Amino acid sequence: MSDEMSAVVERVRALKNLYAARDVEAGLLRAVLSGKWEEVAPGAFTEDYPAPMVANRIEVQNRLMSAALSALPSISCGATNAMSEAAKKRAENRTRIANSYIEGSNLEAHMTDFATGYQSFGMGVFFIEPDFDAKMPRIRVVDSSQVYAQWGPDGYATRAAEEYVLPAMALCDSFPNAEPVLKQAGYQGEQNVTVIRYSDKKRTVVYLPEVSNHVLTEYRSPIPGRSQYVATPRVGSAANSFTGVPRGAYYDLIFPQMADHEFRMLMLEAASKSIQAPIAVPPDVTDIPYGPDAVIRTQSPQNVRRIDLNVPNQAFAASELIRQDLGVGGMSPEAMTGNIDASVITGKGVEALQGGYSSQIANAQTMIAFALRQAIECCFLMDEHLWGKRKKKIRGTDQGAPFELDYTPGKDIAGEITVDITYGFLAGMAPNNALVFVLQAQAAGLISRDFAARQLPVGMNVNEEFHKIDLETLRNSLMQGMSALSQAIPGMVMQGQDPTQIIGGLAEVANGIKKGKQLEEIVADVFAPKPPPAPAPGSEDAAAAAGAPGDGAGGGPLSPGDASIATEGPNARPDLMQMFAGIGASGEAALQGGISRMDPVQGQ
Repeated sequence: MSDEMSAVVERVRALKNLYAARDVEAGLLRAVLSGKWEEVAPGAFTEDYPAPMVANRIEVQNRLMSAALSALPSISCGATNAMSEAAKKRAENRTRIANSYIEGSNLEAHMTDFATGYQSFGMGVFFIEPDFDAKMPRIRVVDSSQVYAQWGPDGYATRAAEEYVLPAMALCDSFPNAEPVLKQAGYQGEQNVTVIRYSDKKRTVVYLPEVSNHVLTEYRSPIPGRSQYVATPRVGSAANSFTGVPRGAYYDLIFPQMADHEFRMLMLEAASKSIQAPIAVPPDVTDIPYGPDAVIRTQSPQNVRRIDLNVPNQAFAASELIRQDLGVGGMSPEAMTGNIDASVITGKGVEALQGGYSSQIANAQTMIAFALRQAIECCFLMDEHLWGKRKKKIRGTDQGAPFELDYTPGKDIAGEITVDITYGFLAGMAPNNALVFVLQAQAAGLISRDFAARQLPVGMNVNEEFHKIDLETLRNSLMQGMSALSQAIPGMVMQGQDPTQIIGGLAEVANGIKKGKQLEEIVADVFAPKPPPAPAPGSEDAAAAAGAPGDGAGGGPLSPGDASIATEGPNARPDLMQMFAGIGASGEAALQGGISRMDPVQGQ
């Protein structure tokens, strides 16, 4: 065994020694969660009652908390230059890439397991591994009860080891090189083998501690400067400073729950003995019949009764105190299960009871967001390190619309691994109150529209949504402009102007909308300037366009190229106003002009 491997084995041994107390507690908790209470308290069950007689409150509280923490937060990448459209586009692409890591890993389906490990065993753990078939990083949820981690001052795991057990046959399927070693050690196909996977910032090693520390595989870390394990301790555990050993939330509830079971067994026994107690009869009864509807003949029937079995009220009070302690210890009030006396507790009282539960969720969400941020950063680093020059295509759904994105990690990531993970500062507020709060803050100028949108408790691509809003605003402006144009038609008719071109344009716009075209494309086509028609050969316009004979400039005095004419009329000719202002009857310049209108006269 090499010196490096010896150092790895020694580090793993030191970590396991550090976590020895947690391993004992984790074993007891696993037994309680799986319903194997006999492993925790041997002899606690009888032949008549071989199973627990109370609800598994630890397991119920664990499921409630895991369900509350399993929702994924909003994941987005911000632009370094918020005013640059190119920077926003790159940030949007990174956001889609980050979400593709989440979707490709099916993380939404496994976040309940992550939350269970976080709450039950004091630590949530991801393992970031490469998928060489898909050429993508994957985020895997790991059972944290068998993970031993060590953190740096920044809260990032510097090294971690995972110990798990596999049947020898399954291990050989994953590592074919392990088969001869296991046979030599005497392991059979279904016999369990202990495996340890260790990862730090430099390397990852998988070896068999019970088979002379035989190394199954060893490779350099595929994440530059990071361990493949992302481990996040629970808030409030002994590892809240990232230097100690994490501790689950339910370890202290194991034996109170066993005591609750014991009290329930005693109550059942007391009830049974009360029913089966001996019958007291007066002295004149010499024969006592048994069975249903038995008749006892006596002159003092009031003295026929079963002997009372007095159970002190303190026993019931003690049982109730234990249940209250279980709820307080798990930060799960009775209101969460519906077991509450509403006749004496007001709505404000229910809110007060649930206050601690909500604060616990808020604290846990902060740490889960921290874990997800680390995991996505590791995915960015791995993607760029392993497949930096490979062009890849991802597909997904953004705001209900499918999309495809072609990206190259080295170009589109380019070292930008920062990601924003947030549940929103509005989380925990009622929806109506949250909406009013954010609108008032935005109207007062306290927050920007971008920040307000990112804090909403809904998943959205903020940059894409703003592009849609801007496009809708411009389309509404176009619609308003055309509406104002149509309202001007009566005034044009009264002034003697011809509105047919406007009416025809609006009709073309309506027909284009019916055909499914985009409004901006229709307006651009319909109201585009029309090119002037070519003059007919032999006409005055053609002669004017050809220029008068002997004119070296190629145009007559009324040529459109003449600098004295500012504008052109229809068919590139000066209108009457410009003509009369330009020349007089003798051909000289005229400084006065007039307008002449003539109507054609129909022949008789």
